[in-house]
Amino acid sequence: MRIGLTMVAVAVAILYGTATAFSAMLILTKADDGRAFGLHVGDTVLLTLPDDIRPGDGWVLDHYDSKVLEKQTSETRNIPPLNRVDAPVDLTLHVKTKAPGTSELVLKYLKRGKEVGSPFRVRINVQP
Repeated sequence: MRIGLTMVAVAVAILYGTATAFSAMLILTKADDGRAFGLHVGDTVLLTLPDDIRPGDGWVLDHYDSKVLEKQTSETRNIPPLNRVDAPVDLTLHVKTKAPGTSELVLKYLKRGKEVGSPFRVRINVQP
């Protein structure tokens, strides 16, 4: 099972063009809400959350320390193999660590433009 997760991490790194000899990739999901993680400068965070395709609904990046983290990409994709219009989707957020320090990465879920439930929150501690 560990080898399978490593293969997925390598495939995602290649897909997003972030694979380097000395960087690590931290893959997060909704189950990681409230946790803290340690990374090094140049490492990557790939966060995937279940999302909503309707306009005004879904996850939005609320805040993070831009001195410590840099948002790379954010996209919503249909969950394979369900490529129907009404199929469930995932939000994938790609963030790179850029300087030593600590930052919270906080996303809020909006329904018709209003915040619903608790925000998703992780703490990223970045070392040199």
